[in-house]
Amino acid sequence: MHGRYSLAARQNGSVESYCLTSWLSYPCEAIDYLREMNEGGIIYNRYEWGGYLIWQLPDYKVFVDGRMPAWPTPSGKSPYTIYLETLQNQPGWQDTLKEYNVSWLLISPGTFMDLLIGDGPEEYGYTEVKRGNQYVLYKRL
Repeated sequence: MHGRYSLAARQNGSVESYCLTSWLSYPCEAIDYLREMNEGGIIYNRYEWGGYLIWQLPDYKVFVDGRMPAWPTPSGKSPYTIYLETLQNQPGWQDTLKEYNVSWLLISPGTFMDLLIGDGPEEYGYTEVKRGNQYVLYKRL
């Protein structure tokens, strides 16, 4: 184990301490909410949060995590390119969310996606269910 997590785990042995002491800011309140909802589904998430979400929400699937391959798919685009184009609301972003059957959007506030969807989430087939300083959680209608 590395860094703050190993120290936190040795001190308290709790995930909460990891949430509070990690170098990265994780959407812990949103994770607690999803755990309580226990609906499963696919989460379109920030790249940096993918591994943590896999660890904390094993009944959910993540759109992206640090193990993502860099080689192109049959479409000619790498999975990371697809992730970025979707996050930046490039043409076809809504089709990507539908193609991958995304149930949840767990993104940072102020991203292109949040600014666009936040003005009228129902228009895009989502509703905002939770917002914090470092995350926004939308659920597909």
